[in-house]
Amino acid sequence: MGKRAFQIFAVLVQSAGQLVTKDELMARVWPSVIVEENTLEVHISAIRRALGTDRESVKTSSGRGYRLVGDWTIRNKGFSRETVDLDSSPMPVRPFLNNVPAAGSVLIGRHAAVQHLQNFLSAYRAITLTGPGGIGKTALALEVTRTLFPTFAGDCWLVDLASLSDPQLVPSMVASVLGVRLAGDESSGQSVARAIGARKLLLVLDNCEHVIDAAARMAETVLHLCPATSIIATSREALRIEGEHVYRVSPLDVPNQQQEESDIVLRHGAVQLFVARAQSLDSEFLLHGEELRAIAAICRRLDGIPLALEIAAARVDLLGVRELAAHLDDHFLLLTKGRRTAAPRHQTLFATMDWSFELLSDAEQTVLRRLSVFSRRFTIEAAIAVAADDDITRAIVIEAIQGLINQSLLTTDCSSTVAYYKPLHVTRIYAAEKLLESGDWSKTSRQHAIHVCNVLETAEADWELVDCPTWIATYGPMMDDIRVALKWAYSSAGDVAIGTRLTAAALPVGIQLSLIDEFRRLVARALESIAQGPSSLLEAEIRLNVAHAALGEFPTEGIAATAIASEKAEELFSKTGNTICRFEPLVMRATLELDVIDYNAALETANRLSVLAQSSSDPVATLISDRMMSLVLHFAGNHGEARALAERVNNNPRTIIPLAYSQVTGRRRGSTGTVIARVLWLEGYSEQAAQASDDYLERAYASGPSAVCQELSLAACPIALWTGDYIKARTLIDLLLAQGSSNPVWSAAALSFDAVLSPRECGLKKGDGQVFDYFRNRAHGVFQMDTLGTMAEELVDAEAITRAQNGQSGWCTPEILRVKGENIARAGGAHSTSVAEGTFLNVLSIARRQGALAWELRAATSLARLRQRDFRFGAALDLLAPVYHRFTEGHGTRDLIAASTLLAELESQLSCINSA
Repeated sequence: MGKRAFQIFAVLVQSAGQLVTKDELMARVWPSVIVEENTLEVHISAIRRALGTDRESVKTSSGRGYRLVGDWTIRNKGFSRETVDLDSSPMPVRPFLNNVPAAGSVLIGRHAAVQHLQNFLSAYRAITLTGPGGIGKTALALEVTRTLFPTFAGDCWLVDLASLSDPQLVPSMVASVLGVRLAGDESSGQSVARAIGARKLLLVLDNCEHVIDAAARMAETVLHLCPATSIIATSREALRIEGEHVYRVSPLDVPNQQQEESDIVLRHGAVQLFVARAQSLDSEFLLHGEELRAIAAICRRLDGIPLALEIAAARVDLLGVRELAAHLDDHFLLLTKGRRTAAPRHQTLFATMDWSFELLSDAEQTVLRRLSVFSRRFTIEAAIAVAADDDITRAIVIEAIQGLINQSLLTTDCSSTVAYYKPLHVTRIYAAEKLLESGDWSKTSRQHAIHVCNVLETAEADWELVDCPTWIATYGPMMDDIRVALKWAYSSAGDVAIGTRLTAAALPVGIQLSLIDEFRRLVARALESIAQGPSSLLEAEIRLNVAHAALGEFPTEGIAATAIASEKAEELFSKTGNTICRFEPLVMRATLELDVIDYNAALETANRLSVLAQSSSDPVATLISDRMMSLVLHFAGNHGEARALAERVNNNPRTIIPLAYSQVTGRRRGSTGTVIARVLWLEGYSEQAAQASDDYLERAYASGPSAVCQELSLAACPIALWTGDYIKARTLIDLLLAQGSSNPVWSAAALSFDAVLSPRECGLKKGDGQVFDYFRNRAHGVFQMDTLGTMAEELVDAEAITRAQNGQSGWCTPEILRVKGENIARAGGAHSTSVAEGTFLNVLSIARRQGALAWELRAATSLARLRQRDFRFGAALDLLAPVYHRFTEGHGTRDLIAASTLLAELESQLSCINSA
């Protein structure tokens, strides 16, 4: 053990089993020096490690200190209890020597690491710094040595083993650097250790990886025979010797994607190093907001590896930061030269990787090359699926991965229940180049694409076992591998059939991640490839056509796509008898028909779905058809039946629709909660509606962002705006903006709600009509524009009124026609009052027929105001009062407050007339 650790152990021995407090230990061993408590813990750990099987004899008294238990004899009776001094030998006359070069620049981002290593060196006699090439092992070891030398009271010698090609020359190299004379021609580890003897020495063995066995023997021999010598070694892998403490050198810290503020970004070591090197090469290099964000992205992409950052920074003057970021996936970076004075293996990243690659066994080289097809992380099973073949067995792959981990070419993430592995970015680029050179790229890429397909196709079982966020967290990270596999599949060396199969299999992941634009293009490409020739992937064709319908910007085209999907489904059904494939085209068709407010067509499609469900005797099919029917009935204006059906679905014990029924439309039961909350508000139960909406929104989080956005846009936000709860509406709209940022439909819905809300928050009369253009210019926008018209009268235009008059507006027909009546009344002119009154009476009739008490109240309020202007106070009161008194809750909402105020005015006016 190291000097300080031995001092602590001596104090515990002298205390004869009594408790020694932490403060006492630190005062005895580090007199007049302030040290942190974790420093003491490091040394206690070293003592236990040295004690081996007797490690439990050092007992911890929680929060107090330590004691040594057991029986022992102190042979040195004269040893002082008060002080422990292992350095009582007289100081030598000669000065202490070292050959460590002076630092050419400040070591950036390693202050904490230097402090840790100083602690470790006083607790352990052998420290090995491991890590991949370019991580900065040598720079860190030298900085620690420079820092220690002034107070070390011994010699510090650097032995660079990089130039050795013969491992047998390691002892000679060490002897040469130390200047020790060996007897005769003897140059073994033992002879070097005997020459060192009891000298106090810090020996730095740098670059041990290519002579690892010889370096390990040399280091262990010195530790055994030279009690005052400590060793720092640097190597891509551990020496694996007795007493060794391995310190894995971490990459420099990088900012995450959420840390975009300049002051926060600049606190990270990787950014500081990049900027310092760029400025040293270009004094005019200036930082701006966009450049700093690009630098942060570069640092993340290069994994905070110092050498990679320095070489990248050297090209900022040539390319600029943004262009440089675009080249990070190219082999260009591997070939770019760094410092001219650097060791040859560090002048380019390619040379650095060559140094590591050549130390690997043939199997390890093959496995590393093949693993480069993964874009980021992978599991051990994924590695076997891609890297194994007739020559490289499963066992060989596992052994090779362990070797690559040992040599710092793969990193391990065990933070979840499954272990993940990944190479650093530069390692992956290098290995990919080697894969191309080997001629193995196409075969490996095929295995990778098939593996990705297989994983996605088996994800169906997990859909029912875990909640949606967990499912997304598991399969969402596969998107990068999906993109890589598709790029190969549609390349000249690829396989279009695999690309089609993969696109279809990836749809649930893409849709749950709201990658609408990306998958719209992928689906179009897959359908185009299918159109070019016969395909045996009939099930994939169905799914792709449904996806084309779901992702299309124009529902009319989507409805045509669902017709094609239905034809394909019937063809597949005739071959297999599988009714499941027939459901999703109909579900999507009904959804699109709702979007274009063709409620009659949607009702017809929903009926077809019900018939299909009944014929299948499948409870899941019945659940799906009931859910769709409740949605269609509500929007068609049949609220009572819709609510009863929705509640039946909501009470169903099955909470998840299997992906087999809904690969593209796959959602949990969000829509039934939406129907219930909306109908409650329309029926006059605004408080219950708001509470139900809150409850269903909370449940939607278990179904992922899409379900949350659906609940917000169809129920939570509209109900808050309808009731006039603008404070709550602001919170919900902001949530929709955040949750739906990656989906243009949800984003546009949030912005349109915001435009409705903003002028009401500010007390203005009109909103900015510009934000509604997204919906006005799309066929499916009529649904949203009608919805917005129920929140702001100024958004009800002539087209909306025409649709309502033609019986196309379904659920919101009463409100749209009421606004028409208000427009007639405001316009004035001959017969305007009678025409407006007739309109309002018609609205009241429609609202009562629908069971929409909320619309009935608005219509009654409008008609009562019209009669008030004609001094028909009694008729107005007789009309409005019965409607108002049918409400049992929500008297603090906007519409009921307006009605109550008008009733009070009418009663007062009528009272004045009667008293007169």
